[in-house]
Amino acid sequence: MKARKESKRVMYDPKWKKVVWQLNIVFENVYKFREVVTRYAIERGCELEKITNDKNSVRVKCKTSGCPWLLFASREPKSVDFIIKTYNPRHNYNKTNTNSMCNTKYLAKYYRSLETSIERSDGDHVKEFGRIYDYRDVLLQSNPGSTCVVKVTDSEDEKKLFHSFYICFAAMKRRFIEGCRKCIGLDGCFLKGISKGELFVAIAKDGNNQIFPIAWAIVGTESKDTWCWFIRILKFDSEINDEGAELTIISDMQKGLYSAIQEYLPECVHRMCARHILANWQQKRKGIERRN
Repeated sequence: MKARKESKRVMYDPKWKKVVWQLNIVFENVYKFREVVTRYAIERGCELEKITNDKNSVRVKCKTSGCPWLLFASREPKSVDFIIKTYNPRHNYNKTNTNSMCNTKYLAKYYRSLETSIERSDGDHVKEFGRIYDYRDVLLQSNPGSTCVVKVTDSEDEKKLFHSFYICFAAMKRRFIEGCRKCIGLDGCFLKGISKGELFVAIAKDGNNQIFPIAWAIVGTESKDTWCWFIRILKFDSEINDEGAELTIISDMQKGLYSAIQEYLPECVHRMCARHILANWQQKRKGIERRN
């Protein structure tokens, strides 16, 4: 019989989407091999056990009783390369959500990699904030007639700190003034990115009864002062008369919003959003009290 040819060696690539085992896969060292074994166990949801685990060899088997799955790798005599020498692919395991290999060391390394990936995709937020005036200038240059307001504050060490950022495009101004009902919805929500803060939005409904965005802003915190700042600029952009007559405002009980509306739009009709009223009522009343 002819001797079976030994399969070619393949260098493990960390960019592989899934861990796939085969004979003669080469790893940089024993630490890299152990890391990939942990990754495989977490991806598959299986419990593995290292029978032999030292700097020269690692033998891993499945903890499920009767499962023949086996993986063995050892170090090359003249290098630090770790090569898979034995592999049994038959894997009959019971899937589990707990894994002893997913320890604090692995999680710390995973989250460091995750933070690096986020920074690469989102950029350095400190540098981005440092160019916020450039962003404003380009936006106004490319959208004549728009409003873009950047507000900063001075810190104790005389550095400029971001406070708020407002945008209303010229096309949205004209469309609201010329073709939308004089009814504005105001709301705010938390931002969950690395910089946090809150997003304020002002919307209306057009002639097709579709939601139409008018303006939005990013602020550090929600308060009467930030809502007053937002409504004051919105009032100017929307060409609303001094007291807000013939205007309807719909909102939830946002922090400081009611006081800001009373101060800048005292004659407007202010109504609460029915959806939020129902949600608040359901939180306060439970069980039989709600049904009655």
